[in-house]
Amino acid sequence: MSSYNVTYKTFSLDKIIVFSAGLLLMISAIQDFLDPTRKALPAVVIQAIVRLLLGLFMIYFTLRVLRQP
Repeated sequence: MSSYNVTYKTFSLDKIIVFSAGLLLMISAIQDFLDPTRKALPAVVIQAIVRLLLGLFMIYFTLRVLRQP
């Protein structure tokens, strides 16, 4: 009976959490842009833009920086 190492490709939890947090930020920002009553408030628009940019950065960070070994 020979013994050998079996390796499985697993996903790191930190990559999945950062990616899903970025996606959640982008979805919540888009919801604010689509609501006409909330879109009328300048503070909400600024918050939505910041959340959208932060979500894009987090997705970029996941796909480019966390991908490297």
